[in-house]
Amino acid sequence: MTSHDTGLIERQTATQMVEAYKIALEEAAQGLALLAQAEDRLHKTFGTTGFQMIDRNACYWQYQKPDEYFKSIQKTIKRGVWKAILDHLQINKVASQKRKDELYQHLEKDELPEVTLAAIFDIVESFRQNAGEMAKESYLAAYKSLRPGHSFNHGYKTNQKSNDQGIGTKVILAGRVEHSAYGNFRVNHYRRDDLIEVDRVFHLLDGAPLQANGSYNSPLVDGIETGKNGTGQTEYFSWKCYGNGNLHLTFRRMDLVKQLNQICADGTSLRSGKYSK
Repeated sequence: MTSHDTGLIERQTATQMVEAYKIALEEAAQGLALLAQAEDRLHKTFGTTGFQMIDRNACYWQYQKPDEYFKSIQKTIKRGVWKAILDHLQINKVASQKRKDELYQHLEKDELPEVTLAAIFDIVESFRQNAGEMAKESYLAAYKSLRPGHSFNHGYKTNQKSNDQGIGTKVILAGRVEHSAYGNFRVNHYRRDDLIEVDRVFHLLDGAPLQANGSYNSPLVDGIETGKNGTGQTEYFSWKCYGNGNLHLTFRRMDLVKQLNQICADGTSLRSGKYSK
């Protein structure tokens, strides 16, 4: 991997992030030192007065030792910075949902490394090296979420018509949308990643992977949330949103649907690596 051709993040941007992280830690340490200095000054001047001169309900006083409190601050800053970096990388567009979930589990458990330039580009390189496997994971996840018989799709006649043939020309996806505060529709927060992955898969099948720039979501999700009257279309889909939360999704590229059915019907194509784009 070259130092400036990552496709996900520029070296200058990554360097700025690492530098800001280092400075923030230094400023936090300086702030704690000033707090300890203020406490010491008050005690020396006023002695023990029987009342609190500095708020002892703050987390600092739960530790009693500035060094221990600083460690907790450092952990919080590190977790927040990694979250921001992953958001900046727009991993929704480059990683399968499975890999994204694994990455965020490591984040929540504080298992990600120290924030360094090398660590950031290691993650980028990992995305690149595992692109084929992530494509397979995305194909299967999208197929399962769209195919009749899925727990969220079961019971609708439209879905059942093509049950023996995989995904048909249209599918009804339950619980995918809801009314927003502005009167139009938005994608349900808990189902957003599912639709992004479906959109990713159709872009992959068409040889036009989603780019990690512009919108954080995908054309499908953006279209649903900016469209009027709950209807609209993109290059690959047209849709109709309903007040009961159902999303009626029609496929505009049946050649891509056919590919997905062939890829995932028995897993043979996946195992052969033929569709690991």
